[in-house]
Amino acid sequence: MSGTAQFVVCVPATDGVAVAPCSTINGQATVPAVQEWPTLDPDTLAAVTAVAQPLDYGQMAEFYALPIAGTIGLYLAALCVASVVRVVGDA
Repeated sequence: MSGTAQFVVCVPATDGVAVAPCSTINGQATVPAVQEWPTLDPDTLAAVTAVAQPLDYGQMAEFYALPIAGTIGLYLAALCVASVVRVVGDA
């Protein structure tokens, strides 16, 4: 890390009074505040860029398939249980 960069952001006002350059956002008064974010030096940026890989859509599909299949399976299992409970309750 080579240092930090400072940014002015608008945050909610504690007293409800907006201060310039910020104004009211979605009905809430905001005031300016300074936030610091770390910056990368050129050597670190080059190292991060060298190991970066493009997004593998096949791998992402495998990653999301299990939760989606699990959700659908849970829904179908609950539907079966509800059907059994309904049949037992009518008997």
